[in-house]
Amino acid sequence: MVSPIDLIYAQRLRALRLKKGFHQKEAAELLGYNNQQQYSELELGHKSFTDEIINLICVKFDITVSEFVNGESNGNFTNSPYANYQSGTNHSAMNDVTLINEVLQTKNKLIEKLEQENEALKKEIERLKKK
Repeated sequence: MVSPIDLIYAQRLRALRLKKGFHQKEAAELLGYNNQQQYSELELGHKSFTDEIINLICVKFDITVSEFVNGESNGNFTNSPYANYQSGTNHSAMNDVTLINEVLQTKNKLIEKLEQENEALKKEIERLKKK
């Protein structure tokens, strides 16, 4: 399940790729993805950032895990609106509002999905009771 922090990491990954001047296909190859679409899902925040993925990104883009996770810039994340959110540097109130809105949208999607799953489970329970 994708978390709000995954959205921040996705923005940081995009910023790193752009700083290096890579297209998504090149970044996909660098990280060992079979195709650009797999990489794109990560950069768009549709996939979770595991420790393994974070470590690989840091090795391949020559930054420390702390720089990536904590948004310690050193010029690496200047293209990302949320890049330095955790470290508290280089972010404005507008970025805070945007991030909060994205978190709320993600939360609402999760709630909707859980409600659908709950309804499906209720139907299954009723079906099993009839047996």
